[in-house]
Amino acid sequence: MIMANTICLSTDMQTLYLVAGGNVSSFPLAGNGVKINLDRGNITATGATAPVLGLQTTFSTARGQWTVFFDDTAVALEIIGIIDMEVHRASYPLSGNQSVNLKITATDIVVTQ
Repeated sequence: MIMANTICLSTDMQTLYLVAGGNVSSFPLAGNGVKINLDRGNITATGATAPVLGLQTTFSTARGQWTVFFDDTAVALEIIGIIDMEVHRASYPLSGNQSVNLKITATDIVVTQ
């Protein structure tokens, strides 16, 4: 059985982990963050080398706990979290050469499309 690549965040929300082919790679979310996209149907991650411009969404780390995962059915990066006992979820499509940048600031996770 071949397992598809997957991603998740560390509990302190400072590091993204990519699990691919039984190997785990870690990427710090500080600085320019991490670029997430698809390569032949598998989710991939690389350290962003420059600031990414685009539509930004922020998720407060001061008031909530967040994680990410790859939804292979929807072909999307999903972010899910809880703030004040309320569940929040957002979806970012990755099909058609789309990518998402994920980074952390002092009080937010910032997603750029």
